[in-house]
Amino acid sequence: MKNSIPDVSIIITNYNYGKYVSRAIRSCLSQKHCNVEVVVVDDASTDDSLKALETFKDDINLIVNEENMGVAASANVGIQAAK
Repeated sequence: MKNSIPDVSIIITNYNYGKYVSRAIRSCLSQKHCNVEVVVVDDASTDDSLKALETFKDDINLIVNEENMGVAASANVGIQAAK
């Protein structure tokens, strides 16, 4: 994530999509025409999602819910964290 204020904030909610979340994040971070902020809210995944997300720790804002809250509540958490 760049230090300046982002042009766009992308919120990704994740629950047990460790197999796919890396590809989604790479796609977001590869945007060239604007400064992108990526906020990922992991909704208490029980698979290897956190391991996959660790790879991007310097490029994303990662929020980990302690308990599963559902997609809408997790999206709201991400929106609140977005710059």
